[in-house]
Amino acid sequence: MPECVANHEAVQGKIGKALSFAILPTFQRKGYMYEAVSGVIDHVFRGEKADYINCGYLSYNTPSKALQEKLGFTYLLTERFQFDGQEMESIENILWRT
Repeated sequence: MPECVANHEAVQGKIGKALSFAILPTFQRKGYMYEAVSGVIDHVFRGEKADYINCGYLSYNTPSKALQEKLGFTYLLTERFQFDGQEMESIENILWRT
C-alpha cells in the first residue's frame, strides 16, 4: 500500500489491499485483464474481507485509467515523485466494498 494512501483520512480504521497489474502487449485489448482483475476484486472483498482496494496508474497510462474506471475505481489522490531525475505523477484510485 503506498504510504500516501495508507495515511489518507478516508481509509483510516479500514482494512485495505493494494492491487497492481500488467499484461504483455500480445494479450492487450482482448478483455483478459478485465476478467482477471474482476476475479481478484471478488476474492479480495469476499475472501480477504477488505473494506477497500487501492489501485494506481501513472498519469500517461490511459489504458490502465480506462480499465480502473470500468471496474468502478474512483479517484483518491495524486502523488508526484521523482524517478531517474524525471517528475512522475501517480493517480491513486480506490474501490470500496459494497
